[in-house]
Amino acid sequence: MNRFRLVVCLILGSLPVFISAGELGEIPSGGFRSPEGDSRFSNQAGVRPLNNLVFELLNVESPNEKPQTFRNPRDGWLYLKVSGDLPNVKIQLDQEVVELREFGGAKETMLYRPAGPHEIRIEGETGGASRMEVRAIGDLVYAAYGSNPHIKETGNYSWEFLKQHCLDHYNSMIGDSRFENGISPQEAEIREWTALGKRWYTLEEVPFDVTTAEEAYERWANSTGMRHPLMSGIWADELGIGEKYGRKTVDLYPLWTEAVRRLQENPQFANRHLFSYIAATRLDPAESFAQMRPFMKQMMAGNYGFAPEHYWPES
Repeated sequence: MNRFRLVVCLILGSLPVFISAGELGEIPSGGFRSPEGDSRFSNQAGVRPLNNLVFELLNVESPNEKPQTFRNPRDGWLYLKVSGDLPNVKIQLDQEVVELREFGGAKETMLYRPAGPHEIRIEGETGGASRMEVRAIGDLVYAAYGSNPHIKETGNYSWEFLKQHCLDHYNSMIGDSRFENGISPQEAEIREWTALGKRWYTLEEVPFDVTTAEEAYERWANSTGMRHPLMSGIWADELGIGEKYGRKTVDLYPLWTEAVRRLQENPQFANRHLFSYIAATRLDPAESFAQMRPFMKQMMAGNYGFAPEHYWPES
């Protein structure tokens, strides 16, 4: 697969992109509300919305070695930043020293942490620290490593190129699902990436060729992203409505929905997630969208998520 995909990743569950006032998956009569409508992300809960995807949890001026506490409103990503003249500063989060990377005159990192209270403090030379910030952010996904532009002159997106120009801005990676002699050809990159506390997924096809929910479950359950010890799950490519490969989605969604339910109930996959692309070009006619609703409700109930997919022509 030689293609370059730009993903706007809105992971429902990690951050509430919209909050429904009624049943999960239903469109409320007044339309969608912004995330601050969720009490977990309110000022009363110690959270300050900066926009509809970023929430400030802590902002301390001239921090020192005194521990500070904050509350993560959900299981999900945190962005930590310390500004100032900081040659030897370190951060200790919940009594664990975390690695900081220098960027734009500050030191920062992104970490996935559970919901609830956390303690953070600065170690080392704190005199030069002017500010310490903690924010709740969403999944920032690079899709997909191993793919290159169609136009050769625009370059090769190698691991070294991405590290130099891109990867500081991402916390999740979609990689190749191939294995050669039991080993991923991207094994070195997987180890380097996950050692930073970031997450790696594989790209898997939506199983249009299955005839039972058991087949769909086995396909996803035995995928590389669900089995590799360092990976966090899979991205299914891609959902829509209509007909594909001679199969009608109205017949397949019940199978996929049951397969997702079984994944969510299997404790073996408690720390794994299934996300799916939704092809914007495959959502017509709108009246047929109802066939997707049970599947989407099941995905959201288990903290799985979606990303809208668009192709932007290169020029």
